[in-house]
Amino acid sequence: MKVFARLTNAFGLWRRFILFFSKGQGTGHACRDIVLADCLSELDSNVEIKFASYADGYKALSAKGRTCVNIGPPAESDEHDRIIKMGQALREEKPDLV
Repeated sequence: MKVFARLTNAFGLWRRFILFFSKGQGTGHACRDIVLADCLSELDSNVEIKFASYADGYKALSAKGRTCVNIGPPAESDEHDRIIKMGQALREEKPDLV
């Protein structure tokens, strides 16, 4: 079973693709999530991490040079719309792990 078989590096090793959802209200969650993602990358160099966030979180992650999917309107908007966008991101990105 090829659970993590989506991406390979130059040596043909399997890469794991993680879609990391980060809360977008304020920048604190995004900053802490970057540290967690960096720790994961240090533990396993065969990990590709892409973030998904909204509002300030999306801006902070993008400003720090992280690949980020924008999953929603401003933080004060309806959560239902954001949940739908989260599902769309999962369907489009097809991560190995969330």
